Amino acid sequence: MERLLASIKENAGYEDYGVLVVHDGEPVQNINYHGAEAICNAHRLGLPRALRMGVLRTDSEHVMFLGNDCVCKPNFLKEAMLKMDEIGGDGLVGLNDCFYKGTLATHWLASRKLLPMLGGDFFCTLYHHTQVDVELTSRCKKIGKYIWAKDAIVYHDHPAQFGSQEKDNDEGYAIAYNPVTGAEDRKLIESRSKEFDFEIISDAITHPGSYPQIKPCVDLRKKIGYGRGLKVLNVGAGSCESDLMKQMVFMEFKQLDHIDIHQPYLDHAKQLAWCSESVNFISRDIRDESFEGYDIIMIFDVLEHLAKEESLAIIEKIKKTKSKLVIFIPLEKEFRPNTFGAKSQDHLSLWTENDFKELGFETELLPYFHGTEGDALWAIREML
Repeated sequence: MERLLASIKENAGYEDYGVLVVHDGEPVQNINYHGAEAICNAHRLGLPRALRMGVLRTDSEHVMFLGNDCVCKPNFLKEAMLKMDEIGGDGLVGLNDCFYKGTLATHWLASRKLLPMLGGDFFCTLYHHTQVDVELTSRCKKIGKYIWAKDAIVYHDHPAQFGSQEKDNDEGYAIAYNPVTGAEDRKLIESRSKEFDFEIISDAITHPGSYPQIKPCVDLRKKIGYGRGLKVLNVGAGSCESDLMKQMVFMEFKQLDHIDIHQPYLDHAKQLAWCSESVNFISRDIRDESFEGYDIIMIFDVLEHLAKEESLAIIEKIKKTKSKLVIFIPLEKEFRPNTFGAKSQDHLSLWTENDFKELGFETELLPYFHGTEGDALWAIREML
């Protein structure tokens, strides 16, 4: 919650707003939400009823819904309000959660004028938790009052993106996505879709509570040995669109340095809401990096872009430091075409798991990680 509120304050890009926190569960002692009004419930209401409680506490013309597992990106509220103006000021604006890309409004800005057309609630309180966003989106689409705000980015740091084990260990996820209540919600939306004549968005039904775009085998927090006091080097910032980079944004290191040879990648990375205490963006060829002074050095999807002898020289240089080295790399039988445009994204070397085993790395093969284009590999060398 603290992270969410900090990102709202820093990145709203809009002044005329207030924040209301509804804590759904046991009362919390010593709440300090930095000026946000807070409501605490003695008993768990569930998401739809908790949202209803918040909406009833305000008479604002527009309401935005955010979960505490969200991180807001620059100008998210300003961009959402601009889209609201496009739709006449009285619709539903789906925020860009980086997953559904407009198909489904998982988090949103809505006009209170919609409430009479929706039965009085944005999220129907007959549901336990799931499918509420499906019904809201579908019913607003049906009446021509839905628009997606691509530039209103609110990243959803959902446990589902980190794999089945992470979901199983998350108490909140277990409550929200209980198989019994989930089945009841699916049965309910099927009946309500017939009653109110709206379409059930297929992705949300096929994958209730999950995000198929995120590969469950990628869990960066467990893979690198996460810790707030660490000094970390990320070699090759890249486009920041990979699952690994999306996770890295939310990790709170003491210092996180990004280096890349392609300046537009660094410029893009600077716009993200990094959670580390100190974040630096350095334009440098990795072949010129000293690699000294870091606890962890991460090289993700980089070595294949160099000649093999150059990559081996970099590995040998890092092996002389005390850093833990974590490599993620595709295992290709032939070079993949460069679809990114930047010359630095050409593939110049092919690798095998045995290459890294011979260099003393612990390896983990990810079969078919890139589908028909090949496998991928984790290669890790622990700190000396």
